[in-house]
Amino acid sequence: MKKMLILANAAHLAGEIRKSAAAILIGTALLIAGWAATTPLRAQTPSPTPDYEGASDPKKCTICHVPPGNPPNAHTITVGCSAVQAHLKNHPGDCLGPCPCQPTPVTNP
Repeated sequence: MKKMLILANAAHLAGEIRKSAAAILIGTALLIAGWAATTPLRAQTPSPTPDYEGASDPKKCTICHVPPGNPPNAHTITVGCSAVQAHLKNHPGDCLGPCPCQPTPVTNP
């Protein structure tokens, strides 16, 4: 009788261990699946074309425009090439080329 109780307890314990192991495996699989679903498989590559209007127009020139009083809002724009010198004169913080770039020097009138 004692041996039967020991065997019954061992069988019960083995069943509990199997249930726990299965729960751990399922939890781990769900964790990995969730991570894989939210993690990109490869790094994002930049677009080969610029993301601003007029960049491919040969009559347009690209400048980095820094709004007066709001330097954190600097952004790349295109303007007619004939207007570049006037724009840079009126906006001394702007510079040729896409943002970020070195600002044009300030000259006294």
